[in-house]
Amino acid sequence: MREITARAWYEKSQSWVYFTLGQGFTDEGLEVYREVCLSGTKWYQYTGLKDTHDKEIFEGDILENEYGRRASVKWDFASLAALQKQSHRATIIGNIYETPELLESKV
Repeated sequence: MREITARAWYEKSQSWVYFTLGQGFTDEGLEVYREVCLSGTKWYQYTGLKDTHDKEIFEGDILENEYGRRASVKWDFASLAALQKQSHRATIIGNIYETPELLESKV
């Protein structure tokens, strides 16, 4: 059984906070976790899949396929089923917090 891993965008540090179910925390890590949870920030789960560069694909990542098509990863059956077939041919190029402009239409 794989570990359940998630991440959240931490506004205070403008960075991702990662969490694995069952993991212990340092005092500082626990404080960051509490702040993120109390802020109502959405957690994005690891899909269990990796891109062409062996990077873990999370919800909220922006992928580009071999044809230049881009999409953000969503946690629903249809999206994950398609991603499972294509992840080895897709590359993470950003995410919806740091680089949302990557989803804008190319002209």
